[in-house]
Amino acid sequence: MSLLISKLRYSGSFLYKKKRGYRFLVCFFACVLLNLNLGMLALAYAQEQERPLYNQTAINTHYMQRDGEPFWITGRKLNQAGQDIWRALAQSWEHGLNPKTYYVQEIAYLLSLPAYKDGADLDISLRLEMLLISGYVLYAQDLSGMRINAEAIGLDAKDWLQPMSAYEALSMLPHNRDNMKDFLKTLGPQTATYQRLKQEMRKIIFSKQNAENKFRQIIVNMERLRWISNAKPKRFVVVNIPSERLWAVDDGKPRFTMPVAVGSAKRQTVPFVTEIYGVRFNPSWTVPETIKKEDIWPQLRENPNYLSGKGMELIRGAGAEAVTLDPTSIDWRDIDESQLMAFNMVQIPGDHHLLGRIRFLMSNAYGIYLHDTNDKSVFSRYERAVSSGCVRMSDPKKLALFILEGNQDWRGKEELETILSTNKTKDVYTNVRVTVYLLYYTLWLGPKHLIIYGRDIYGRDVRLWEELKKLDEIPQSGDNVIILSTSLE
Repeated sequence: MSLLISKLRYSGSFLYKKKRGYRFLVCFFACVLLNLNLGMLALAYAQEQERPLYNQTAINTHYMQRDGEPFWITGRKLNQAGQDIWRALAQSWEHGLNPKTYYVQEIAYLLSLPAYKDGADLDISLRLEMLLISGYVLYAQDLSGMRINAEAIGLDAKDWLQPMSAYEALSMLPHNRDNMKDFLKTLGPQTATYQRLKQEMRKIIFSKQNAENKFRQIIVNMERLRWISNAKPKRFVVVNIPSERLWAVDDGKPRFTMPVAVGSAKRQTVPFVTEIYGVRFNPSWTVPETIKKEDIWPQLRENPNYLSGKGMELIRGAGAEAVTLDPTSIDWRDIDESQLMAFNMVQIPGDHHLLGRIRFLMSNAYGIYLHDTNDKSVFSRYERAVSSGCVRMSDPKKLALFILEGNQDWRGKEELETILSTNKTKDVYTNVRVTVYLLYYTLWLGPKHLIIYGRDIYGRDVRLWEELKKLDEIPQSGDNVIILSTSLE
């Protein structure tokens, strides 16, 4: 093994082998973008304890493949790639990330030393190499997927983009050394919303706004935006739960949009990603246990004819043993919950149907679907978080035509109306499945790319913020334009 690999390993383990944890207070001011105050950062570095380097196995493999040749250093000074990654790490706050996570204080300290400026100390150059490679890997991972435990905020990790591995991050370096600045820009989301939020972050910082609530809202939404891959299908559907709106997207452009109704605070619409594989026309509906207990049972106690008025059948048993019962023959005040659950309540197709005339077939663990509704008045309301968790659509026919238009034997609107007129349940499956994203963004773009600060209808912003704080004490904004202010045990 080469002497350089040995020196790299030595510098990495000698300075940073202690447990990660320290206490300090450091500020990055607006001028950090153009002219870093290395002296101030050097003072902070001198006061803190030593930190470990992470992903050492992958990093050692990386340098062994390079025969010990440094990547960021040429002639004991930062080369162009080194300058580009240093600038990106120092400005990571633009992504709502904390620069200290990527060894910015330590790097700034070493760059401020006369021995580095004179190029007289090989050890300083090697330490810089190790800090930059470690900082790069962490930065690439944080920009490429979900940084927190999905279960902690009630989500399923399989629905969301997970960070790339250290090996994957390192494998991309050799091909991008000569265009490092442009390459680093590709690590995060490329959407217009994400880029606009980066601009808003700069605006808040540099205008010295006392906008802590906006600052937090930007950070949690930038985090969520990193959970969705830049590579999306040609055609897909998006529902943004807080804005209570749906978009059908084709070839990167919205084909149409419509207002929707989402779950109430008590029965929330869960964010997830799945595929629509068909459309059910004239659906029946078996009442879920929660709705049966909390909504329908109280009505039946007062009015045993309630089911008949809603076009519902009362069934006991299943299959060949299923028996349809007269709901007025049951003393609904005298039964207990276990007896209630022995009944199935099925709503037959019709205009009275709570799911309306159309339901979209999509697999998920939550029993949540996109569907029509028999109550269109809800779409005239400003706030539409009123459902039992499913997404009610204002124009389901339009989405059905969008989903099925790829079927060669599908005759469009004419066939749709013919099926609906039969009043019989029919499933039409798609030749090509269509991805549907149920997302929770409390910020979105309005006309002229203006940012709309929406409502946190389920309190998910608060929960996510608390989880992010556990990672690395994310940046704090303030009246004195502090970009980074931390105090860790």
